[in-house]
Formats: sequence, C-alpha cells, structure tokens
Amino acid sequence: MKRSDRYLIVGIALSALLHGAFIETVVLINDSDMARKLFKKSTFVPFEVKKPEPPPPKPPDPPKPKPKPKPAPPPPNTEKPAPPQEQEEVKPVFGVTKDTVADTAAGIGVRVGNTLAKEMEKEYTPPEQVKDLKKTEKKPAPPLFAPVPVFKLSKMPEIKTKIKPEYPPQLRKEEIEGEVLLKVSINKKGEIVAVKVVASDHELFSKAALAAIRQWQFKPALLANGDAVDAVVDIPVIFQLEF
Repeated sequence: MKRSDRYLIVGIALSALLHGAFIETVVLINDSDMARKLFKKSTFVPFEVKKPEPPPPKPPDPPKPKPKPKPAPPPPNTEKPAPPQEQEEVKPVFGVTKDTVADTAAGIGVRVGNTLAKEMEKEYTPPEQVKDLKKTEKKPAPPLFAPVPVFKLSKMPEIKTKIKPEYPPQLRKEEIEGEVLLKVSINKKGEIVAVKVVASDHELFSKAALAAIRQWQFKPALLANGDAVDAVVDIPVIFQLEF
C-alpha cells in the first residue's frame, strides 16, 4: 500500500471520529437538565391574519352651481338729443342803462340803452326793445409781486450798484458799532419793491441802512430756465468804525 493511501485512510478515520464525538456531545447536552431549563420546548400557536378592510367609498362631488343668466342689455337709446338753444344775439344800444332810469315825470330826457362804451347813438331805439348785454366775468388780476421761494432759484439777485450807508454822527462820536438785517423784496426787473428791518442794533443804524439800500440797484433772481422772477432776500448792513 502506498504512503499516500495510508494518509488518506487515517484522515477519513480521524474525521469520522471527530464528527461522532461532536454528535454525541450535542445529544448529551440536549438531554441534560440545564438544556431543559434554558431551552423550553416550543409550542405551535395558530394565528389568523385578517385581511384589511377596503376604504369607504369616496362621496360624490357636489353638483356645480348653474351659471346665472346674464342680464339683458338695456335697449339702445334712440332718442335724439335736443338741439342746443341758440342764444339770441343782443344788439348793443349806446345810452343810459334802464336800471339807472327812474320812472318819474320829472328829470331830463336821456336815451335808454345797455352800454356806455361810447356816446349815445343818434338812431332812436324804443326802450322795450333794449335788452341786457351778456355779462362777462372779470378774471382776477395777477398779483403785482409774487416772490419765488429761495430753494427754487438757480441764481440769487446780484448787486449792480451799492451805496455805502452814512454812519450816524452821534454813534460815531460815541464809537458805537452795529449791524442791521434787512429783508428786501426785488421784482423780476431788479427793482426794489419793499424793504423791512428784521433786526437792528440801534434805531439810527436802521434809518441809515434804509436810506442807503433804497439807492442800490440789483439784477433779478433767475430760475433754472433763465426766467427772471420776483424774490425776497435778507441783506445785512454792517456799521464798523475805521481807525
């Protein structure tokens, strides 16, 4: 017998011996008291699986409301508009108006008319045929001086000619200095419209400042488009002694 065959037979025998020992060990363990305590015998419990109930049926959608019928359009207006009434043209009759004529026997004879635009006409018109002229509304005259706010001006008024105020002799003698603040209104022609004293250190300074500034000449204030406008500016006049 070959050596390799011997090894094979020995291996098979050892394998059979080991498997037999393992099986015997398992049998002994299962029959032991410890195995019985740890591993109880299983029992078969029947269990019934119920099928899920089907969901309730979905309620039907509510019926859609029927559309309301559209109101019938109004019948077309076939009436023709009334033609505009033509105003009767009143002939001007030159003479004294009727509301200024007194219905008395005394007085002087004058021609009755509806306007005094010129002298009385020579052609005679019976008073009953004289009608009142149409009165026209007079538009209010624009303001003579309408100053524009300073923030809207692109150029403030400029001084063209400046006259130095005369120092009051009494205040010069007492060596008193001071200042006068004037509010000057200048129209769109550069002319001084009004001057107002806002603040002053002495009444004599105020009089001297007013007398001098009324002789000043200005260029008017301008808007961004170059138009000259009315404006009001504050101008200080300082009285200072010269040593």
